[in-house]
Amino acid sequence: AEKAELLSLPDLSVFFDIMDAVEVEQLAAAVKTVKDGIATQLQPVLTTVLDSAATYAAKDLHFEAIGERRLRNTCLALLARSQSAEVLARAKQQYDSATVMSNRLAALQALNITPSEARTAALDDFYARFKDDPQVVDKWLAIQAAADDDSSIETVKKLAQHEAFSLSNPNKVRALYGTFCMRNLRQFHHISGRGYALLADLIAELDGINPGIAARMVTPLTQWRRFDKKRQTLMQDKLQSLLDKPGISKDLYEVVSKSVA
Repeated sequence: AEKAELLSLPDLSVFFDIMDAVEVEQLAAAVKTVKDGIATQLQPVLTTVLDSAATYAAKDLHFEAIGERRLRNTCLALLARSQSAEVLARAKQQYDSATVMSNRLAALQALNITPSEARTAALDDFYARFKDDPQVVDKWLAIQAAADDDSSIETVKKLAQHEAFSLSNPNKVRALYGTFCMRNLRQFHHISGRGYALLADLIAELDGINPGIAARMVTPLTQWRRFDKKRQTLMQDKLQSLLDKPGISKDLYEVVSKSVA
């Protein structure tokens, strides 16, 4: 477990949380460079770990077995950054042969890094297998919402129309939109403002269904002061549009009005 922890670099969200002034592009590029560099430099070692025979059975639940699975899955995640055919084939093999959820999810996340037939097939298979388990479906939604590629916002919009999603289910809202806005930060803070528009549209609709959740989901927009002038303006415009919405709930009004004051 300790080895896996050493290889598990902080997500972009960690750096966002500790910075008073966020330079989105520069920070995202720096984090990517470090992660890609580590993956490249350690590639022989990471591959050796995955190639070595597992010490414990896949379904063993004691501490050492869990730690071994976590290390192997962390190695797979780092190697997957290369998006090489060899690594994607390895991820597909792990997905197809997985007997425990942690291994299947790790393989799905590795495949989800880049568009491919294997990714589409794995995502479809995962939903077919677990569509009757709400908590696992939440993970399925979150994995796709967290994918840092330029098509992710369209993916979120498409998933919002999927039978697995319901605007009246707070867990589904958090899994899909919450993940996109709070974990997929490079895409949410895209300089075009499309991420802010997506969230504002959600909140406007959600406010009539569940004002409490709407008031909590607006939080990413209320952090506008930490960003550059263009993003500040884009976020403020969306907040003002919510204030101007006829019939805005008391919960949402209180949060938004304090933010723009």
